[in-house]
Amino acid sequence: MPIFLYYFVCTSSEAIFKCLDVLLKLNHSLLEPHLEMIWTMLWKTRGATLAAQKSLMSSLISTYVQLRQFEKLVSAVLVSMRALDVSKSGLKPFFNQKFSKAIQGLPFGQITSIWNIFCGEIVKNYMTKMSSLTEAALVKKKKKSSSQLEALLRSLEYVSSVFSAFLLNISFGGIGEHAKRRSSMSSIGTLLLRTVTDVVDPLFETSLKVAHETEQESACFSILILQHALGELELFLKKFNIAEDDSEATKILPSIMWVEEISDFVPAKANEKLISVFSKDRGRLCYLKVCEK
Repeated sequence: MPIFLYYFVCTSSEAIFKCLDVLLKLNHSLLEPHLEMIWTMLWKTRGATLAAQKSLMSSLISTYVQLRQFEKLVSAVLVSMRALDVSKSGLKPFFNQKFSKAIQGLPFGQITSIWNIFCGEIVKNYMTKMSSLTEAALVKKKKKSSSQLEALLRSLEYVSSVFSAFLLNISFGGIGEHAKRRSSMSSIGTLLLRTVTDVVDPLFETSLKVAHETEQESACFSILILQHALGELELFLKKFNIAEDDSEATKILPSIMWVEEISDFVPAKANEKLISVFSKDRGRLCYLKVCEK
């Protein structure tokens, strides 16, 4: 199978995508060891094979939803994004749509597992590297470190947007019953707090340290889409007394407030620099507004 997949990378044949789709439907275990490579191919390939790519992507998502093993697919997708500029892929809007719909039907147990996968991925493969690259860029002033940091932050932008889509599309089916169980309430509160303390806060600190404007813009983009998703989720959970107003988990960058229009948020004086940097990038603001609709 690996040789078969390597041949695909070299040929970019539509027939290979169709063949993989057929194999998946016959027996998903044939492709499971190679999920990461398959998703990498899906993101990389462009051109006339788009219809076949969409079909395979849709089949992969629906198959792992039906198998109740969506965690495996999410893990493979996140691995495939580490070294790629997914934003250039023509499949991004299609993936967003299919991924969001899949999340809406997942049971509570899978939701908590996938939430932890996202946090773990960002902490291990982004935050740790960002910290070391930021220090290297400041101390040694190496251009290589700066370019690596910029590429890492660009990759994190899309990972953050997928994480945001996950948070905003959690259905919490039967949440009234979950609210009665202390274990369920505790796990949600723990995940909210972990996302803030392990992901959002460190990213905020990094954004204040980076020297280049493009890197600041990229970090700010990830901060705001995650902050928005967490804020929306908290508003919903408060209705069921799962997120309390005075809890630590609700303290999501309180110096920045999200209001009706995404481009009209009110920063504290301490964050004027951060907001002024981000506001120059109208493209990302437009992206955020589109995500709202």
